[in-house]
Amino acid sequence: MKIKFYLKISPIFLILFSVLITLTSCCFGPVLLPQDTSNGITEETDSVSELTYTLEEIEEWLKEMSSYKKGFWEDGYGNLFWQNSYAMLMKISQNGQEEGYFEIGKSVLFRVEGELPDKKLEEDMEQTDNKIIFSWDLGNGEKREGEEFSYTYYEPGVYIIKLTATAGSASDSAIATIWVAEYDGNLLILDRHSCTVEVEAILLNNGPGSLREVTFGMDIPSTIEPFQQISNIYSEPQDFKEKTDKSGNIFYKYYLGTISEGKSESIKVNYDVNISQFVIKEDIIKLGTASKQATDEELDKYLKSQKLIDSDSEPIKDAVEKVVGIEEEPYKIAEKLYNFVVDNFEYDYIRAAEKDRKDYKASELLEIKRGVCHDYSILYAALCRAADIPAKYIGGIPIYSITSEEDKELENSHTWNEIYLPYYGWIPIDVTGELEFLTENYYLDLRTSENIASELKDYGFHWIYENVEPEYNRQYFYRVRGIDVSNIIPVTMQQYFDELRNLQQEN
Repeated sequence: MKIKFYLKISPIFLILFSVLITLTSCCFGPVLLPQDTSNGITEETDSVSELTYTLEEIEEWLKEMSSYKKGFWEDGYGNLFWQNSYAMLMKISQNGQEEGYFEIGKSVLFRVEGELPDKKLEEDMEQTDNKIIFSWDLGNGEKREGEEFSYTYYEPGVYIIKLTATAGSASDSAIATIWVAEYDGNLLILDRHSCTVEVEAILLNNGPGSLREVTFGMDIPSTIEPFQQISNIYSEPQDFKEKTDKSGNIFYKYYLGTISEGKSESIKVNYDVNISQFVIKEDIIKLGTASKQATDEELDKYLKSQKLIDSDSEPIKDAVEKVVGIEEEPYKIAEKLYNFVVDNFEYDYIRAAEKDRKDYKASELLEIKRGVCHDYSILYAALCRAADIPAKYIGGIPIYSITSEEDKELENSHTWNEIYLPYYGWIPIDVTGELEFLTENYYLDLRTSENIASELKDYGFHWIYENVEPEYNRQYFYRVRGIDVSNIIPVTMQQYFDELRNLQQEN
């Protein structure tokens, strides 16, 4: 079975090169020097080139590349794509920095480095008077030629850089991936994504009897720089009151009156969102001692125990003592507690499928050792508070997860945490994702409220009834339009191979 990749068309092909470049430090890529097509190198005669490999060849190829990194740097030049081919280095840097993220609004240097490894090839090219022409595609429609030049990007995001070397009728090319980011305090804004979010809530009265004095409360997101900007909020019905709850969350209160047996009511709210894909700049977070935070009056309430976030319970305190040990730096404490949850807690897919919304205390979750996002967030908040790190429980909409669905719709919202680190501020932490601590945030979690919904009585449907309560159905739908999930590149090697195997099975 063969797997086909189409340059510039297949997103899998682009993801492949993104993974390859990640293995070689993101900012370097080899460009194959032109050779005559009779030597086995396929001449690029069209803007679309077809490359065909078996799955086994690709896996072996990537294994060789991952072990070849050391030799690549030592040699100064090398070929990561075909053995025994001639190559030069594509080098991309900003202010001498060749790794990490480049900053928007500042010049990026592109250049070709290295010498021809084979003197005979150089002589042959001189005799035929074939000069090498280096052509660059900068990933945003801009083209350049030459061995060295500078260019400035003004929009954050991922850019696929293609360098083509041409001599006469022969040509070859290489691809590298760079991240261009916007610096905002201690954040690197890697990209900003615009979309429209729709939330729909439906209440059906199955009877017998009527639901009377029905009300509904829906949490509404607000602009929080630099993470999210909200605009053009539209509600149907338009008869509602905007209110603020005890935690400072904005919500819309609807007064729906009576819902007779067999009838239903629906509420829809749409809003435009501009949301940031970001990464924490760990290297500039200054480390202090945890004890310094407790003196801040504003943070004090996020250190207190609550009904479910029972941070003062003995099981939670014992767990923190064992995990943290003698560590005093808040950043490292938060990381240890994060890893503890990831290593000792499993996602409960059965509860998620059954939409089991039962609440458990953090101390109980230590024993259960499994749960949904709601439980992850409760447990991590309790552990952090017990370690004297202010922690919030945050609710909202998982934009990335929704856009990953075929119908761009989910029936569940999402929860995560925010923790406070000295000299930095509040940092979003999504423990449910079980990635590395403070890894790049590609989830695009839209924050709509703070605090546990079951402890806030203003939200959801409420009603009164006579005699026997009617049977009812409640449904919630979260939808996203206008965003392409393929523009976000959070791909691991395992995800890549899973995708390849799925494609192989389909063919």
